[in-house]
Amino acid sequence: MKIDDKLEYLQILSQINIDSEKKDKIEEDLLKIIDYMNKISEVDTDNIEPLSHINFEENVCREDEVIEDKREGEILSNAPIRKDDMIVVPKSII
Repeated sequence: MKIDDKLEYLQILSQINIDSEKKDKIEEDLLKIIDYMNKISEVDTDNIEPLSHINFEENVCREDEVIEDKREGEILSNAPIRKDDMIVVPKSII
């Protein structure tokens, strides 16, 4: 299978230039990928049910509990800058 034309098309789509010496390596890698995908397509999946998730675990939810933390002073003592009972951080605008 010759994929040189496809490689040119990929260059156009990705807007990158590929050196001629790297083209051979990339072409070889792409051929390996295609061969691998062809091997995967040979696997018999007739009696296999499609999955939406790989595992069937469900998220375990619990009720929130308010716990009074008595380490507030210890936590605030680690802050380089603080104002009243708050830690001062740099302003961030996105």
